[in-house]
Amino acid sequence: MAAGAHRAARAEADPLGSISLSAACSTINPTTGKVITSFSAGGKKDVDLAVAAAEEAYTERWGEKVAGHARGVILHKLAALIDEHADELAALESLDNGKAYSIARAFDVSEAAACLRYYAGWADKDGGKVIEVDDSKFACVSLSLLDHVRLTTRD
Repeated sequence: MAAGAHRAARAEADPLGSISLSAACSTINPTTGKVITSFSAGGKKDVDLAVAAAEEAYTERWGEKVAGHARGVILHKLAALIDEHADELAALESLDNGKAYSIARAFDVSEAAACLRYYAGWADKDGGKVIEVDDSKFACVSLSLLDHVRLTTRD
């Protein structure tokens, strides 16, 4: 689809014009130098809209309105979807950056799923609270390090 046709299709789908579609970008196959696909780049307006949408979603539909356990379930489901489509994702990763398929499959894709599972496990552990830490919490580390330096530099 030509850039102009793409923009026209987007304008019909988004009559309010909330997406600026300021420039077309392409992703290139590093092996052949040929264009894999083209897409529209966003500008400041698009970033502002995305941030506003994310903030609204967090305060109105996500954040504290979704229990930690439910957030964990969602992250586990996303990890399972990555596993389910691992071959396709690895092929896309390999095509996009020139990395060997076997490495993309064994490491990039599987680590993405593992990362989501890690955070899914934490989703219901701290209730979203932050433990306040000040400099005094590091005193024992600092003193231990200084004592070690003093002991090893004597004589």
